[in-house]
Amino acid sequence: NQKLAAKREEFLKSLRSQAKIIVHLKPPNVPRVEVAVEGAPFKGPEKAPVTIVEFSDFHCPFCQQVLPTLAQIESQYGDKIKLVFRDFPIEAIHPGASKAHEAARCAHEQGKFWAYHDKLFASPPKSSPEIFKALAKELALDMTRFETCFDSGRYQAIVKKDVEEGNRLGVTGTPGFFINGRSVSGAQPLEAFTRTIDVGLSRGSMQS
Repeated sequence: NQKLAAKREEFLKSLRSQAKIIVHLKPPNVPRVEVAVEGAPFKGPEKAPVTIVEFSDFHCPFCQQVLPTLAQIESQYGDKIKLVFRDFPIEAIHPGASKAHEAARCAHEQGKFWAYHDKLFASPPKSSPEIFKALAKELALDMTRFETCFDSGRYQAIVKKDVEEGNRLGVTGTPGFFINGRSVSGAQPLEAFTRTIDVGLSRGSMQS
């Protein structure tokens, strides 16, 4: 379904590029939902006018696929956006993925969440504690702190709570995004994101 939606968006974009289109209609009033962000890792200003919340799975190929698009968004919008990461490992499809999320949370304790995030997506999806600890060592983390955190399962309940929150919000696959509370599902092309971001900028922020 995600592949189909992405291909449809690409096709519509190609049609628009070949025609002169003037849109007189106002953007539809898409329903918005409250998405909690407290305590979650984020990039960008805390009070940015647009908040993008991503529910992601470190073992999901589509989550890896969308990373260049998110980088383009960061470059294009700068301080206007805040990107928030929420855990949504789908154990039924990716057994052991939850442990990768717990490891990233432990890295977050030392201010290295995003660096650890990038290393996880750059590596083949594995669930070995030795792999997670090796990545932490590559980032020069305090290994005693990291190992104590990871081995204790400190973030197991928090990762599970994120999954429950995603389920409550209707997330059925990854990546799942909420842009100022408006849902964008899957690894969509850049235009699908910018369209919703621009609506958020024109209407004002729902979240801090």
